[in-house]
Amino acid sequence: MKKALLTIFVLALAASAGYAQTEKGSMYISGNIGINGGSSVSVTNSGNNEVTTKSPRTFSLYLAPQFGYFFADGWEVSGKLGYDLARTNNGTTFDGDNLYNFNHLFTITPGISYHLRLADRFYYTPGFDLSLGFGVSKTQESKDVTRKNYGITAFSMSLSVFAFEFLPSEHFGITLSAGDLTYALESHRNKGNNITTTNTTNDVNFDINMGALIGFRYYF
Repeated sequence: MKKALLTIFVLALAASAGYAQTEKGSMYISGNIGINGGSSVSVTNSGNNEVTTKSPRTFSLYLAPQFGYFFADGWEVSGKLGYDLARTNNGTTFDGDNLYNFNHLFTITPGISYHLRLADRFYYTPGFDLSLGFGVSKTQESKDVTRKNYGITAFSMSLSVFAFEFLPSEHFGITLSAGDLTYALESHRNKGNNITTTNTTNDVNFDINMGALIGFRYYF
């Protein structure tokens, strides 16, 4: 009988350790890293002559560390700082050197979410976040000359509808996101010759991604 009670007690402690991450006062770090790039090669044959041309494709880099804090049991607030770089080809110089367009965007994204326990260490985590970003677009006119095209202002709201988290251990969490409802606004403003030109785009998107996006968290 004593052994049975001891076993139940140990199992209860193990289970409670698994749920501690969602209690008030818990914190975590996470983030996103994305890199995409490549090149294309064109080969032209004319008689006995063969010309090979290699062109860079669009290169993108995204960095966004994230910090989260549980201000109440099951309730989490988070903050994310992001940097987004997009580089596209803009032709070549007379010497054959590549020229590029660059878009730089810095963002700050606060958010809130709720953890609803569905099963042992498995939670449904719907959430809402706002994102505000500022940046600039630049163009290389030569290897030594780069000019500013326009300033960038970005704003978005996102509701995570199909979001889940699994807590395999005391300090680690695995997140899965398969669907978001998103509204995004992006404005480009160009000032030159005493004339200001503004282009604004709006986008509403509901995306159900059958291949879920997976992330990782470290709790402390």
